[in-house]
Amino acid sequence: MEEEEEIKCKECGSTSTRTKSWYGRAPNHYCHKRGCIRAGVEAGVAGIAGELAAGLHQLDTLASAIQDSSTNTTRFLVLGKEMVPPSGHDKTSLLVSARNRPGALLGLLRPFEENGISLTRIDSRPSKTEKWTYVFYIECEGHLADDVMVEVMGQIEEHSIMLKRLGSYPRAPI
Repeated sequence: MEEEEEIKCKECGSTSTRTKSWYGRAPNHYCHKRGCIRAGVEAGVAGIAGELAAGLHQLDTLASAIQDSSTNTTRFLVLGKEMVPPSGHDKTSLLVSARNRPGALLGLLRPFEENGISLTRIDSRPSKTEKWTYVFYIECEGHLADDVMVEVMGQIEEHSIMLKRLGSYPRAPI
């Protein structure tokens, strides 16, 4: 079994315990396409996927709603080399970093507020290049091609030591 296929879904860990009787042991749950395909052709293999994937790969559903919390949501990214045109209901993902100084994060976030752009997510991770410097993953409403976003990106560049525009994409309906 390939190492990448041994990834277990952390959002449904209690299901492994509950489903042990299905196979006489806790099954390996796969959270990606190859796992779903293997689950469809190989005895004793289970895959965790949405209803759409089960239908596409003609898989039997052993259990549904297996998440540990009813509020779990899973996000998937589609990566490409070409920019997706604006849909009118978009989100943008960015990586931003600033030097460790008072007000640095405020300087990165203020342009969003001043331009009425809602942030939908912000996470931080320590930078691997400099002590006490953090990289912020920011998701916001809007598209990089929007005039207001062009302005905001310019303002953020003035306050950042790194700005990577990961891309814009249509918002998923929730």
